[in-house]
Amino acid sequence: MTVQGSKLVTYLAFSNGAITPGTPAPYPTPSISAVLADGTTTLPGTFNASTGVFTIPDVPAGYYWLQNDGDYFWSNRSSVSLDWKQGGRKTTFWSATTSTATCISRWDGRSG
Repeated sequence: MTVQGSKLVTYLAFSNGAITPGTPAPYPTPSISAVLADGTTTLPGTFNASTGVFTIPDVPAGYYWLQNDGDYFWSNRSSVSLDWKQGGRKTTFWSATTSTATCISRWDGRSG
């Protein structure tokens, strides 16, 4: 059988008191494979980074370990979803420079 699946992340944004899911986006994975139940045979798969779909051909019927990066999932399915939801935004940025604030006063209403 051919094992096919997806690895998509849906970012959840919080705005105006509501959680809004974004559009599912592919989450790149360096490696995907099926390790047969005997533990000695590994069948490599391919991952399409633009669609988030992976394919592992020629997996014998029965149970196998689906290996995704360092994670393993026990399955006998030909269709697998590794999709998940995550809070936050797809892109975040760190400041490239540092700043030092000077001359600031307390914001808690106390002096000193």
